[in-house]
Amino acid sequence: PEPKEIEQIDTSGPPRIGVFLCHCGINIAGVLDMDSLKDYAAGLEHVVHVEENLFICSNEGQKMLQELIVEHQLNRVVAAACTPRTHEPLFRESCEQVGLNPYLFEMVNVRDQCAWVHSNVPDAATDQARDLIRMSVARARHLQPLARRSIPVNRDVVVIGGGVAGMSTALELDAQGLRVTLIERSDRLGGRLNRLTEVYPANIKADTIAGTLLSRIKAGRVKVWTETEVQSITGFVGNFEMVTTRGQLSVGTIVIATGSDLYQPSDEFGYNKFGNVITNQELEDQLAAGNGSVLIDGIVPSTVVFIQCVGSRDPENNPACSRYCCPTTIKQAIKLRERGVDVVVMHRDMRTVGARSEELYREARAQGVKFLRYTPERLPRVTGSGDRARGVELLELALDRTLEIDADAVVLATGMVPQGDSTEQLHQLLKVPCGEDGFFMERHAKLGPVETNIEGVFLAGCAGGPKDIADSVAQGAAAAAKVAIISCRDTVSLEPVTCQVDQATCRACGKCVEICEYHAPQLVDVVPGMQAAEINQALCKGCGTCASWCPTGSISANHFTDDQINSMLEALLVAGTTT
Repeated sequence: PEPKEIEQIDTSGPPRIGVFLCHCGINIAGVLDMDSLKDYAAGLEHVVHVEENLFICSNEGQKMLQELIVEHQLNRVVAAACTPRTHEPLFRESCEQVGLNPYLFEMVNVRDQCAWVHSNVPDAATDQARDLIRMSVARARHLQPLARRSIPVNRDVVVIGGGVAGMSTALELDAQGLRVTLIERSDRLGGRLNRLTEVYPANIKADTIAGTLLSRIKAGRVKVWTETEVQSITGFVGNFEMVTTRGQLSVGTIVIATGSDLYQPSDEFGYNKFGNVITNQELEDQLAAGNGSVLIDGIVPSTVVFIQCVGSRDPENNPACSRYCCPTTIKQAIKLRERGVDVVVMHRDMRTVGARSEELYREARAQGVKFLRYTPERLPRVTGSGDRARGVELLELALDRTLEIDADAVVLATGMVPQGDSTEQLHQLLKVPCGEDGFFMERHAKLGPVETNIEGVFLAGCAGGPKDIADSVAQGAAAAAKVAIISCRDTVSLEPVTCQVDQATCRACGKCVEICEYHAPQLVDVVPGMQAAEINQALCKGCGTCASWCPTGSISANHFTDDQINSMLEALLVAGTTT
């Protein structure tokens, strides 16, 4: 049967505002005086109904909200609840399902901005909540319906990076019938798999995993471009244009799977000074050689000391934990013990992240691997003479005494750092933000872990932060699923919260063109010999930077107009005044 068309709620008359107060369990109601807030909201101009609920975001709460919108013919809705970053889309969808334009919804964050930050002063927190509710109601009076616009979607996909995450993403997309181009800047696929021996916890040969993925790609329809660099990217979701050293691509979505680099020590712990101080990757290269014995600086070691967290958990260099280093050290320590080598691991704390990593840790201890803890204030000290390290000194915390351990080799467990040139280049081309650690930032850790703030651009694997192989494969599948949501459609809807230009008052100064990070504004000919700014609605993110800078006030930001912002300021500064 044909879907029943939803009757749209009339918004042409005076505002009929409904205010919904969420208790959020005890997160909000445990601090704020909800009864007084309800009475206060009911007295604000144009508010026709106020309702409280334990969890408005629940299915029952959303159903209640929809019923009350229809019953009271509300044409504006204000929800005093938690952060709009996570819950605003849910409320907007509920409004739209009963015929209310979703952009006539306003959300005020009384949880984060009142109850949580002022929990020790509940009266003051309640007063602040009154201010925020009053401001939101004032803004709601000036909200206007906005309409989404649709554009056609190019269903082709490009995956940048041919490591395990990139190959997994490409295979998942190929299985869904999408045309995929896999770009890799080196001369072969596989990424870091090509330099590993076995992969924990199952001790599967790394070349077996790489070979399986490669054979599946060769048997499929994925187009592979190796030794290829990205030169430029323009366009928007559904319609990206990419220029590479091998040719041009027109795609609808992009997956960034560029991976990571490994931290390269300078002179820490005698690295570059002593020949027998190496990194965990250099040890892995020796293990991968498969000669039966391990040669470090020309000798077969009888005792090896690992030092953890080199280049990780350091506020100045890399504040994050790389997560894979501890399990990798445990794997390598077991391999060394199997060759009769004594192993000591010096650590701040062992973080056995991933499946069966804790079991591997216990196995290592059972095989005689010694684990000694140190603190950042008292780092281990590598001692030696000439060009060789001879031992490591450590303040043993349990004994409160300094131990001197003879060592034939020292292995530095280095963490992951962002892929240098490619991360910066794609950051500039796509405007995908990077976090404090330098990795690409996901849209939201829980609600959008493979998404970015650029619609149509997704992350997979270590491009978004350190991960092991299992997590990289899982993220590749997740990114492919998100791509499919867009690529399975003929069109995609554009977010209407954008900026627009009144070309009649624009003097074509070009300031908006200069300052926009997303390249949305451009100067166009409106009549022969006269130019004005025009904003590409597909590229615009609605940040409002151009609107605030425009010297003639010709640019306005939809959903954040001067009237809406000014009404909030007046409501804040002149308590009780209606605007």
